[in-house]
Amino acid sequence: MTRPPLSRRTVLAAGAVAGAAASLPSVLRPGAAAASAPSWRDVPVSVDVPRLGGLTLLGPNEGWVTTPQDKWGPLTLLRWNGRALSRFPLPDGFAGGTLLVAAASRRKLWVMTNALNGSGYWNGSAWRHVDVPVQLSGFPVQLVPYSLSAGRDGTAWAVLADVVNDKCAVLRWEGDAWLRTEVPMPPGAVAQHVAVRSRRDIWVAGYSFDAGRHRIPFTVHWNGRAWQDVTVPPVPGSSAPQAIRSVRPVSAGFAWAFRSNETVGQNQTLLRWTGGGAWEEFRLPADFNLPYAPLAEDGWDGVWIGAYGTGSSNYLHFKAGTWTVVPGPARAAADQPSIAGIARAPGTRTILATGSIRHPDPQSPDGYGYESLVERLH
Repeated sequence: MTRPPLSRRTVLAAGAVAGAAASLPSVLRPGAAAASAPSWRDVPVSVDVPRLGGLTLLGPNEGWVTTPQDKWGPLTLLRWNGRALSRFPLPDGFAGGTLLVAAASRRKLWVMTNALNGSGYWNGSAWRHVDVPVQLSGFPVQLVPYSLSAGRDGTAWAVLADVVNDKCAVLRWEGDAWLRTEVPMPPGAVAQHVAVRSRRDIWVAGYSFDAGRHRIPFTVHWNGRAWQDVTVPPVPGSSAPQAIRSVRPVSAGFAWAFRSNETVGQNQTLLRWTGGGAWEEFRLPADFNLPYAPLAEDGWDGVWIGAYGTGSSNYLHFKAGTWTVVPGPARAAADQPSIAGIARAPGTRTILATGSIRHPDPQSPDGYGYESLVERLH
């Protein structure tokens, strides 16, 4: 369901309930925004690409953005310098339909695509192709890159998966090559996401199966010494397949994640981990539908979730048991902005969001066109 644009901040008080019982807010209370409250502002995009995807930031003036594609072809990687985006060259012949990027520094950058052996490494001066040590295409299994993540210490991991045939491969960067690595997941589990903060803080998430062969989410955490199974509480009374959409580690003992039904945006839940054996649950406000919500920690024990809307984008902020709805910059009434990536620049409170704006276009076959979106929190 698309939410109408909001003209002021709306605060929803949500009691924080730990353990298996998620909070389900039911009372929406409008509140006037203070003059000094942070607001989202539009950042002009000069690069001619219709949509922006995932976002990786190393600092306020250094980052990379992917560009989603609907069909196979040449790929585009963009670089953020704190003010604008520009095209960043990819390895020769690099093509596909999906592009993933992870960065440890401006001299350590990894990219992956769903082309055969579609992996590249940037050393600060040149790209080189890197073999993927698994067979990506071998009927009927078709492994494709699902997740790629790196820490500032140079640790990098990747996950490839085939969710039709329930197969996966987890890779780690060792020296100058990808190596397949074993992770103690539940029997028959399929990894879909990896999140790396450092070599001592790594998350792997995906799905396994219950006794009735329903898909249920799992997460495991590496603390530098051992793997820990961190329980994702089940949704009471629901047998619908569940999925972990994203994981955002903050410190060695703190992380955020997002869970929802696998095929539709129901039972949407923010998850918080504070070092124990299970996630705490916080149900999203009932009138929000964010099946693929990207997360960004705010640097102050809170988290931002990127959403979409009509006339403006929308953002959810959660901290200390309270949900706050903040609209993005106002746009044309028929515009439908959607957030695909969101991240905080390390060492700052600057948060950047990327995505696209769907708008009416009589010259398009389906009646709609797209343009890129960048918004920054001030």
